[in-house]
Amino acid sequence: MAKVTRDEVARRAGVSSATVSYVVNGGPKPVAAETRERVLRAIAELDYVPNDFARSLKGAGNRTIGYLVPNIRNPFFAEMTSAFNQALRKRGYQLLLADLDDDPDLEKEYLELFRKKNVNGVVAWQISPSSNLVEFLSSRDIPFALIATRNAKASSAVIDEKSAAEIVVAHLKALGHQKIAYVGPGDEEHFPQSRLPFVLQALSSAGLPAGRDI
Repeated sequence: MAKVTRDEVARRAGVSSATVSYVVNGGPKPVAAETRERVLRAIAELDYVPNDFARSLKGAGNRTIGYLVPNIRNPFFAEMTSAFNQALRKRGYQLLLADLDDDPDLEKEYLELFRKKNVNGVVAWQISPSSNLVEFLSSRDIPFALIATRNAKASSAVIDEKSAAEIVVAHLKALGHQKIAYVGPGDEEHFPQSRLPFVLQALSSAGLPAGRDI
């Protein structure tokens, strides 16, 4: 979906492009209350998002990646975030961190923030089953990638879960264990990141009991 321009807002409100700029930036020239109201109504109707970075950097360009993590207090995510930030900085990008703090309801708020900041792209860790992230970013033509989440509609970076499950099962079998339990999301329909299918396949291939009930 193409981004709405300031000129389109101006046409909808029946004002000049400069007037729209005055309303958005709070000056430098005053705008009559009635005119201001028309501009704000046009902005809302067209879902216009001013480019904060373009205004503040005066054309220097926005090189920012939105980064969504479940909980930055988790040592794993903290370490991965640090590494990701270093990789971005080497390439001239900045990281805009969004910490869900294990509250998926915050996702919408952060996605709106990413949109308003006109980020170049978004990287998200382990989105929840109820997440609207894929649809939200796709409909707004914002590039994105998922980590540790399989999704047929998105680019995803995941480990080789089949090989990982086989290695774990083989190791436990070598230690003499015959009954191996899987602890984690088991509903593949609502939890696409579930590793249960890979564990069951590995157990079956190893000749071990592979049921869904203990």
